[in-house]
Amino acid sequence: MNIIQKLKTYARQHPFRFVLISAIVVRVIAVFFAKGFMASDDYFVYIHIPWEWFRGIPSWFNMDHASGFSIIYPGLNWLLMVVLNFVGLTNPDLVMYINRAIHASWSLVGVALAFITTNYLTEKKETAFIAGMLAALFSFLPYGSVRNLPEMVCVPLVLLYLYNAEKANRIEMFKYAFLSGLSIGAAFLFRYHTLLFAVGAGLVFLFNRKWRLFGAFVIGVSIPMLLQGVVDLIAYGKFFGAPLQYFFYNIEHSTEYVVGPWHRYLTLLLGMLIPPFSILFIAAVFGAYKKAPITLIGTLTFVIIHSIYPAKQERFIIPAIIPLIVLGVIGLSNWMSSERAIRFRTTVKWLWVWFWSFNAILLILFLFHYGKRGQIEAFNELYRRGDLRMLVIDRTAKFNWFPIYYLGLGEDRCYWITNESDWEALTSVVNDTVRSPNYAFINVPKDINEHIKRIYESGYKAEIIGNYGPAPLEWILAKANPRFNSTNEVWLLKLEPR
Repeated sequence: MNIIQKLKTYARQHPFRFVLISAIVVRVIAVFFAKGFMASDDYFVYIHIPWEWFRGIPSWFNMDHASGFSIIYPGLNWLLMVVLNFVGLTNPDLVMYINRAIHASWSLVGVALAFITTNYLTEKKETAFIAGMLAALFSFLPYGSVRNLPEMVCVPLVLLYLYNAEKANRIEMFKYAFLSGLSIGAAFLFRYHTLLFAVGAGLVFLFNRKWRLFGAFVIGVSIPMLLQGVVDLIAYGKFFGAPLQYFFYNIEHSTEYVVGPWHRYLTLLLGMLIPPFSILFIAAVFGAYKKAPITLIGTLTFVIIHSIYPAKQERFIIPAIIPLIVLGVIGLSNWMSSERAIRFRTTVKWLWVWFWSFNAILLILFLFHYGKRGQIEAFNELYRRGDLRMLVIDRTAKFNWFPIYYLGLGEDRCYWITNESDWEALTSVVNDTVRSPNYAFINVPKDINEHIKRIYESGYKAEIIGNYGPAPLEWILAKANPRFNSTNEVWLLKLEPR
């Protein structure tokens, strides 16, 4: 018996265990290789802000209004930094390995719930196995599982809500309705938008006149939301200050950020699920209505409202991916077991082969995607050297903010060069043994010699000590669409007064 046959046998005998092992393997790879960050919030909100709190800087708390972001999730990252510092782990790169491992471990709850929920709704382990494997190995999810994104962190809580809500609806038990409300309320603490999923349970309970279940559900939802309110009252002096600030700000500025057509998320999902298989799979979602009414209504509400709202970023739709996987697998399984589908079974089988083959390519690209590699590796090198006095950050070629947490030092140790007038500060400190810079960080230069010349004119000799380029996927995206993507290439220079 070869290794493939052994794996198939093990999967048949232990489907749940096989799903979890598969999920663990790819997430361990992501912990070690999917470094860096994806979206700006991934670092600048959920790592940089906690780091500033750790250093005693009262970011968000020194404004004249509440921050629109809940402080609960960044607060947890701050707590992790405090604990690791207490035990002597201060290297930012090492801290982020631990951070990714914790996030990956938490995501396994979502994978498990995809299997458990599907198994409960269909009573078919074969169907649950497919849903579980999709949740474990779907192209983006292992990579997303190690990101500091509330859209990913809330997913296990959303799935816990859906499982308990569907269970409450079937067996009409007060405790499951309460637990479902508690779960979606907890998800709200990380990502406000997840409350849209609650429409599913609310409408089904009300339509079926299950008043007791509805009441228990509302009580469950209210408890975490009251916690949010109390936290905001303590932090900002305003009950529920952060969600209200977020809501009114986004209503006012809904067309000022990434705006897209109503069909952007539908197009995205069709692409991620790989056409033509994706067309069949998305259509099958609606076939899950009888078995998973709460999941279907809640998920459609979430997707539709996000599609109507003008501002659209790909990460906003992440909480709906695994619920859609559960729905699509259930709907497709129902259809495939019908007499009408008999003649299409071979076609569907080959569509599955096509999907898994292409998904494997995307999975590998994501697992080894080191977002902002050039920037982070340059800062890691400076941290390892341990002799940084002051750093010139030259962003005259391409303006950016950078993940200086990896530097291990504050922004006050940096000269930010954006325009010609910023160079004057360097000239004035050439002979200052405390404030003169001894390294320079050049961001995406068209001609590195031009930047070296400008540094020389400011009074410094420069020696190139490193060139840090993009990860493969970053390079591909930059070449495919240079208008919206950059290689984020960085040059590192050692400086001396001339």
